[in-house]
Amino acid sequence: MVLGIIINLLLSLWIIPMYVGQKRKIGYVWSLVACLFLTPIIGAIITYLSPLKEGSKESQ
Repeated sequence: MVLGIIINLLLSLWIIPMYVGQKRKIGYVWSLVACLFLTPIIGAIITYLSPLKEGSKESQ
């Protein structure tokens, strides 16, 4: 159970908002808020649905 909490905090506080949110119009802060108050999976979906910033290229 503790491992699940640690992984949830790691995902919701750092990985999803930092790397994905910075390239999107939603930004780091709102991505962080979505991941904290919803689950990290829902926060990631919201972040990925946000349009890209102008001049930003997707690495995929």
